[in-house]
Amino acid sequence: MSVPQLALDALHVHGPATRIAVIGASNDPAKYGNIIIRNLLRHGYTVLPIHPTAHEIDGLPAHAHVADIAGPIAIANVVVPPAVALQVVAELDPQQVGVIWFQPGSYDAAVEAAARVKFAHVIAGDCIMVVANWA
Repeated sequence: MSVPQLALDALHVHGPATRIAVIGASNDPAKYGNIIIRNLLRHGYTVLPIHPTAHEIDGLPAHAHVADIAGPIAIANVVVPPAVALQVVAELDPQQVGVIWFQPGSYDAAVEAAARVKFAHVIAGDCIMVVANWA
């Protein structure tokens, strides 16, 4: 796995200290945008669902954009198609987000390249649920 130490350190701290934004959150229990939220909640992380129109995801208040959230975000976990992920990279503030984490299928070469130009810590391909299970 190619997970930066900053991300591993964040995942070792469960609870409010590790705030994870799930970009592409969903109320559909069959979609990864919901499966990931439930998995991270079970592990004790603070999960911040991001969805452009939903007001609530799985009982949690949803935000239209990461910028709508006050304070730092340890990990921005991206679960949207590559075309949308490219827009997400453009909108995210590297001063607010410690790690940008692309789930498998949410990025392509252009998305990953854009993210690496802007962010010091980029994960592309490793599933956050797998890593969180051993963190």
